[in-house]
Amino acid sequence: QSVTDYLRAVAPQLNDTGKELVMRAAISVAKADGHVDDSEIAQLHELVPALALPRAYANGIFVEEGLRPI
Repeated sequence: QSVTDYLRAVAPQLNDTGKELVMRAAISVAKADGHVDDSEIAQLHELVPALALPRAYANGIFVEEGLRPI
């Protein structure tokens, strides 16, 4: 099972705060080596629909974290 498949399954049980925590945790993992490359950004962008996060909300998180929005 992929991460996105898992998140699609659990997202309905998470409130917006829980979804944001999952997204920020994934961003922290991507930043762990000091650089977020294009493939990591693409993977992070794929998490948005899997978490059922509104695009504007997700873009706010990406901008706060210094990443390219969707």
